[in-house]
Amino acid sequence: LIFLTSCEEDTPTSPDVVGIWNYIGHYDALGNISSFPSTAYENCELQSFITLESDGNATWTDYYLEDATSGPCLSQTNAFTFTHINSTTLQFIFPSSCGDPTVTLNIPTQFQIPSCSEGSWDGGYSLFELEP
Repeated sequence: LIFLTSCEEDTPTSPDVVGIWNYIGHYDALGNISSFPSTAYENCELQSFITLESDGNATWTDYYLEDATSGPCLSQTNAFTFTHINSTTLQFIFPSSCGDPTVTLNIPTQFQIPSCSEGSWDGGYSLFELEP
């Protein structure tokens, strides 16, 4: 466990969240994992990951099929920032019609990003797990 500290302060700010977080899947509001439309889609999308850096900067690399069910596996990387709310909660700051999502660390090696649908949080979430 690595604690982030500053020169003025010698207390930990949160559990270590720095690293690469791999996409596990999307869950609905009842906690059921959503199925992928095809094996090709699943193999492509499961390459997605988020990188969190110690300075609060982050990138999200999202993989997707060109036409949702077939075609080449493409990727797009977007930069964003994050802040610590407390030891189990992060605030991701990126454009979303629902606002900046509050990200919950269920356990130190997994977090959930809530799903936004048509401008409101729909109860679902994407699950990410810290790469060992």
